[in-house]
Amino acid sequence: MKAAALLTIVMAGGARRAAVRAELRQENSYRAASPEIEDFVRQAIEDRFKAGDIPDLGLLDARAHVPLLRELPRARLQLSHRALPVIDGTTFELMGLDEARLRADRTRAAVAYLTVDDPRIDGDTGSLRLGADLTMPAKPGGVKTCCCVGRAEFRRAQSLWVFVKWSAMTCA
Repeated sequence: MKAAALLTIVMAGGARRAAVRAELRQENSYRAASPEIEDFVRQAIEDRFKAGDIPDLGLLDARAHVPLLRELPRARLQLSHRALPVIDGTTFELMGLDEARLRADRTRAAVAYLTVDDPRIDGDTGSLRLGADLTMPAKPGGVKTCCCVGRAEFRRAQSLWVFVKWSAMTCA
């Protein structure tokens, strides 16, 4: 049934619009991240952003306004405003993948954002995938040749998450 509905959408409009509609429909399959996960995500981004140590952080032209991808695709989680870091001089906003696609198409420019995924907490240790990514405007034959994410490891000390090391880096 889902495949038939998706096929109908593709036949009714452009593939890009169909992908956005499918993403909107799938958004309901994301669970809300727990407060513990959101606090971990917020502290991890704050720590690494202040250190300037996020894979492909240079993709973000302006550091005064930083989008953060709302969806965590591998974990099938969705972040709320609780996960947004608070750093003087920088405003973070949640942006859905569908919104990034629409913004890229509307502006005809790449849209860069921070992405986080696969958060794991085990007692006083935690890790997550963290990096910057971008969405390109729809263009036949267009190819995205970046981005890098790393698995950042942290330990909890007096209720704060402290960075330990990068344990893996993946670049596409």
